[in-house]
Amino acid sequence: MNKEILFSLIQKKCKDEKALWLAELLIFHDGTNNPVMRGDGRLAPRIPPHKTLFHAPKGKGLPIGNLNSQFFANVYLNALDQFVKHTLRILILNP
Repeated sequence: MNKEILFSLIQKKCKDEKALWLAELLIFHDGTNNPVMRGDGRLAPRIPPHKTLFHAPKGKGLPIGNLNSQFFANVYLNALDQFVKHTLRILILNP
């Protein structure tokens, strides 16, 4: 997930300065800087590189498990959903 794109999507919809300040803080926070590790640290090397922020390119990815990350994923993917529905005119019906 590109953090710049995500923040621009939020800026388009939200005009409250305090909410934007908080969104920016959460989105651009570097979770790999001084992380608090929980659980058995010996298992960390077994995590595939594409499943961890420690190998993500700069400006990409959000921590999984945070409620705000789930919300931001919905904001981000809504733009894709709207593009598919309205530009590509693809409608997916439930079977």
